[in-house]
Order: sequence, then structure tokens, then C-alpha cells
Amino acid sequence: MSRIDRHQLRIVYEVHGAALVLYARQWCVYPDDALQDAEQRESWFTTDPTASIGSNEIESLLSELPALEREIVVARIWGEMSFEQIAELVERSLSFVYRRYQQALRELEKKIDGQVKKLS
Repeated sequence: MSRIDRHQLRIVYEVHGAALVLYARQWCVYPDDALQDAEQRESWFTTDPTASIGSNEIESLLSELPALEREIVVARIWGEMSFEQIAELVERSLSFVYRRYQQALRELEKKIDGQVKKLS
């Protein structure tokens, strides 16, 4: 694999920066440091003052998922990867990845509903 230059890196960050920060949060304490060469930073979740649950709560709920399920969800939603690509990434079967993705979404839905009820 060839190296990319600074300009190409900047383009990658502009297109996928928010997803990269969220992904880095799974693996390191200071995810912004992992992407420090990129110039612009934008928040992955837009905090909506009228929303009943905020971005910090969503990120916290994501962090409660098992690591493999979290990786699958992040890769699918924010990484915009196909299930085939994710299966290759995590070295599991396509059906396994799809089942885990659906399971993780159901779990997140329950947790989000619980958070919303607490706030109501």
C-alpha cells in the first residue's frame, strides 16, 4: 500500500473525519490526537437543544456495546461500509455480521428508549 500525501489525507479527513473520531474513541483515550494532522474538526453528533437525548448519551450508550458489535455498528453507519466489507474487516461470516448488527441496533434502541423515559 502506498503512502498518501498531506492533501489526500486532508480530503479523507474532510469526508470521513467525524466517523474516524468516533471510531478512534473505541480504541484510545485521546481520539482527537489520533487525527491531529487534519485541520477541521466537526462534532459527530450535532447537539440539538430540543432533542430529548444528547450526543454524549448516545456515545456513552455505544460504548456499552461489546467491542465487536460496536465496531460493526460504527463501520456500517458511520464508516458506510457494506456488510461484506465489515465481514472481511472483522474476519467473520456475512450472516454473523448482519445478525450482530441487528442485535446491536435492538440493544441501542432499548437503551435509548430507557434514557428518554428517564428524561421525561
